Amino acid sequence: MSDEQFSIDGVEYSVTALSDKGLVVYRLLQFSKVRAREIENQQAIFNKAKNAYISDLNAEIVQGKSGVNLSELFSDD
Repeated sequence: MSDEQFSIDGVEYSVTALSDKGLVVYRLLQFSKVRAREIENQQAIFNKAKNAYISDLNAEIVQGKSGVNLSELFSDD
């Protein structure tokens, strides 16, 4: 194993200096960080979808009030 380093409260530690239990805990910490990043990415995707749905609803409301279909008005077709 390479000499991985990690930092806690600004102090650098070597993974090779960890006991077997410490190594398990370190790997669980790494896994938790990866999962947290994945969840943040999923949240960004869901927010983008939500904003698209809101935009579609706004366009429907405008069309219902004015009779103008904005999606047809601004389409490239």
